Amino acid sequence: MDFGQLRELLARWARRQALIRRVHVVGGRARGVHQQDDALELVIELDARADLADDAGAIARWHGQLASALPMAVNIALFTASDRDQLREVLRAANICVYERPDSEFR
Repeated sequence: MDFGQLRELLARWARRQALIRRVHVVGGRARGVHQQDDALELVIELDARADLADDAGAIARWHGQLASALPMAVNIALFTASDRDQLREVLRAANICVYERPDSEFR
C-alpha cells in the first residue's frame, strides 16, 4: 500500500468517526524512513466535545477497525483539547496530517 492509498483509507475511516478532528501519521512513515514491517504510528486529535471517560472503548474499537483494514500493525495515541501542549510537542517532530474535519462541523 503506497502512502497515497494509506492517506485516502485513513481519511475515509476518520470521516465516519464523529469525535475525530484530525489524524496525523508520525514516526518513520511521516519521515519516509520506515521499514515495510514497521507499525503505523497515528496521533488522533479528538473534538473538544470528546470525553474518553464516556467512551473508554474508543481506542480498542478504532484499533480493531484499522487493524482489519490495513496491512500493517497500528499504534494509536489519542489527544483531547486539554492535551494541547503535549500534542504540540508530539507533533513537533515529523508528522503528516492525513485528515482534518472542517471546523464548520463542530459548530
